[in-house]
Amino acid sequence: MVTLLGYLIILIGLALSNISGETAFLQGDFHIAGLFQIYTDDQCSQEVDEMSVRNFEAVKWAIRKLNEANYVPGLKLGLIGPEYSHEAMDTSSYISSLGKKNLMLQTLFSATASALSDGSKYQNILRVIPEDSKQSSVIVSLMENLAWNYIGVVYENNSYGLGNYEELKKLTKSKNICIAFQSSISVKNGLVSTDEITKTIESLIYHSVKESKILGVVIFASTKTVESILKVANKIKENNDFQLGMIFSEGSSDVGITTLSRFPIAKGSFFSSPPWLQFDGFKTHWLDVLTNKTAFTEEVASNPWLKLILKKFILCDVQDASCSMPVREEIIVEHNVFEGYAILAIVLQAQILKDLQKVSCGTNSELCQEFNNTLSEKAYTLVDKGRETQVNVNSMPIDSGLSMNIHFNDLVEATITGNVPEYEVYHFRNCIKKSSDVCLEKIGDYNNSSLTLNKEKLRDYTRNADGLAWPDIIRAQCDPGKLCRSCLNENLPNEILFKKGDLYVAAVVPVYNKDTADPLKCDKIRKANGWEVVEGIRFAVETVNKKNGIFRNYFGSKQLGYVILNSCNQPLHIQSILLKLFKEGIQLSDGSRVSDIRNKTLGFVAAYGSSVSVATASVLQEFKFPQISYASTAAVLSDRTTYKYFLRTCTPDDKQALAMLNIVKTLNSSYIQIMYSEGTYGEGGRNAIVNAAKESKICVANEIKVKENDYKRIRDDLLKTPYATIILLFLKSHVINDVLEELHKTIEQWSYIFIGSEAFGTRKDIITERPKLEGTIFLSLQMKPLTGISEFETYLYDRLVTRDSDINPWTREYFEKRNGCYMSGSFNKMFDSQCSDIAEQFNNKDYKPEIWTSFAINAVFSLLQGSNKAFEELCGTQSSSLCKQYRDGPSAVYNWIKNQRMVIDDNVVPSNVFNDNGDGNIGYKIYQVQKTFRETSQLTYKQIGRFSLEENGYSVHENLIKDPHKALPSKCANSVECKKCSNQILIQPNASSASGYCRLHAISNKHTI
Repeated sequence: MVTLLGYLIILIGLALSNISGETAFLQGDFHIAGLFQIYTDDQCSQEVDEMSVRNFEAVKWAIRKLNEANYVPGLKLGLIGPEYSHEAMDTSSYISSLGKKNLMLQTLFSATASALSDGSKYQNILRVIPEDSKQSSVIVSLMENLAWNYIGVVYENNSYGLGNYEELKKLTKSKNICIAFQSSISVKNGLVSTDEITKTIESLIYHSVKESKILGVVIFASTKTVESILKVANKIKENNDFQLGMIFSEGSSDVGITTLSRFPIAKGSFFSSPPWLQFDGFKTHWLDVLTNKTAFTEEVASNPWLKLILKKFILCDVQDASCSMPVREEIIVEHNVFEGYAILAIVLQAQILKDLQKVSCGTNSELCQEFNNTLSEKAYTLVDKGRETQVNVNSMPIDSGLSMNIHFNDLVEATITGNVPEYEVYHFRNCIKKSSDVCLEKIGDYNNSSLTLNKEKLRDYTRNADGLAWPDIIRAQCDPGKLCRSCLNENLPNEILFKKGDLYVAAVVPVYNKDTADPLKCDKIRKANGWEVVEGIRFAVETVNKKNGIFRNYFGSKQLGYVILNSCNQPLHIQSILLKLFKEGIQLSDGSRVSDIRNKTLGFVAAYGSSVSVATASVLQEFKFPQISYASTAAVLSDRTTYKYFLRTCTPDDKQALAMLNIVKTLNSSYIQIMYSEGTYGEGGRNAIVNAAKESKICVANEIKVKENDYKRIRDDLLKTPYATIILLFLKSHVINDVLEELHKTIEQWSYIFIGSEAFGTRKDIITERPKLEGTIFLSLQMKPLTGISEFETYLYDRLVTRDSDINPWTREYFEKRNGCYMSGSFNKMFDSQCSDIAEQFNNKDYKPEIWTSFAINAVFSLLQGSNKAFEELCGTQSSSLCKQYRDGPSAVYNWIKNQRMVIDDNVVPSNVFNDNGDGNIGYKIYQVQKTFRETSQLTYKQIGRFSLEENGYSVHENLIKDPHKALPSKCANSVECKKCSNQILIQPNASSASGYCRLHAISNKHTI
């Protein structure tokens, strides 16, 4: 005996208690229940919802097809729907509360709220349609493609609207898209207030009064609400000239071309949608029902709401013999995404029951007792069975033509594979095939977290009735000349640049300057030795991840991630960040948290300033992390009893002090001033010079401490000893420009020779448009990155060409501050012009990385080369994570790193990166600022010597040195000053050897200030 599947439809509104009493029933041995909206309002008093009736008819059609094919010899109770998320939540919550024995399977085909994915709360659900978090990802990807980042969001004040808004808010934050305006719309009894919508739309389009025009809005609402929004917006546009691009969610994807065509403002809008699964057999069936009286009469008996649908096309009583049915040309079959998923829901239930019947009854085509017992006593079995069921849709007797498979992998959500994308994007525009008509043209497919958008199909009708093509379409961004303050990320200095990996390299970089008034806060972004150092560290990690060349077998198949922290050059600030990192992990911008960072970190590349390295080391040493600094040169960091696991790729300041004093001697001088930054770096350099000067019998006539943002006194301080014309500079790199600018501006007649530490290097920005700096001498550590400069240039160029998809949160602010322009998508467009071709400077053979970038790159390579060997030795290449021996053996790891050899300078042979003490093992090149040969108004750096770390390693070409300001020699000018020098340098009783350094020297010219 063949047992047929029947269905029972219960008409419900927004709550289970609000039942209209209308049912549709088809005779059968077993039934599947369905919950459908049917009417457009909760009271079932308004017009019938054609799409809901179609969804129900699609379920009927699918059941009939399955019965005709005798797909399952007998079926038991299940539940299809309901259509809306809040209804599905109510229904499932109630069923779940009845206990496991009564856990009736509920299959969802249009309820998409992400909250329904919680299988612990909604225990009886399987869902065949993609849930809303997928949709939010699609909408964010669409906005990125459209260059929208300043938007409004309008959403229904229910579980669907609120859930989607919260998900979108989370995702947009991580993509630097600002929701500048948001408004919820109340839905009561399925209806919305025209006054409320009018107020919302007016607030949206007049937002420029507060900040800037909003040119793009995302709308999460049902079809009926969207229709009301379009009606109101269209009416407002009749009397007001405004532009507004719109993206609608799948909740309104069945709004239909007929409705959209009534509202000119809708042209150019976008619709995100689950894949449209068109079943041609059902389309034919639907047309037959509405055009063939026999088919209609047969179906209306089990779907009484078809009469209400038919009334939209004919006015006569269909029961009257003289009443003619519509012709097919009069029936417009609107886009309805949900009917396909309703069919899938039936197919899934049928497959689940078929599989259970086969297990229970074997080859018996009749319903066996065991099958009946399972369904009556263990209803939850269908849910469990469903989560392991696989459905080959193409093999089902429903005329699908779809090569598609469905499986659940023990989850609520279906995974659909085959020849359909995960999601789609449609565009309401003039039809491509017939431009006089309008269509919903498919323009995008979303797969594997990526949207492929056909931009050639994009059209914008907000300014031109014929439609503007890409790239001239509307872009929802902050207007030029505007400061969109509400969108500025005030927390940028505290952002963490994070890439997930199996193991991590952690780094500390001063992306921002410090706030001199608060030791825990940051000031403005740095123009040098911040952002580029960050990119150097990323470049080195990504180079190793490619597994090419010497890095081929590094860490087996594991990929490296990175955690890059901004220190703001604040010791206390970085300590608090590190302690929080080790205790809490990282909270990402999308709200998720990565907690197991500490036990996966190979080591730290840290830090820049010496005082920050000292502070960092005090924390890292407690947690047994190796630490490699790339720019901290203070001599105090050479103390291995205090800083056990500290290394640095740069050379300590005591060596630099000797090099600078050797230059003083070469200049036949013995009378100097020292200008140094407050803090470990400057004060350490000052101490190294003072100590070495005593041994070299060089007199320090004046010491000038420079505090950040307090430069007004340095001119007067410099004038206190005007005859000490050689000034040794130990300044932090980020204050150099400010100090030199102050001196260049306030000293009219320049009679000095500056000798600058390695922080100056050969930076072009220091000498540009500062002709008085001619004659200045600078030291420069010339380390080269292991992979070469050209590879890093290419990396930077590629990063900036694709910067819109890059994760570095500081790129935009850095280039705006550095270049004095605003970038596309900026929220601060108060600059006079837009930045152009910022990537091109890195596509130039004359580009030179900032001084410390190479040191940071090689610090990463040294860390990874050494830690890779330590990992192999201590953990084994097959280890899935850092083993206990690695974490508890910092001395062994430290030694592996310290013994690394690389090509680090002009020599082509590998050398030790570190000396026996873990300090940098590279000397200095010596440059003087001189006029160019061809263009005498321009200055350039000319190498005049070297200072290597070997014995007798100092050499200078004296004939290349120039004294453009007649500042040499610099010697004490009178007996009083010379006596001070004698006491300072502790001249022996037999002082003849010192007379050359401290004798009275007449100076004929005065220094005019």
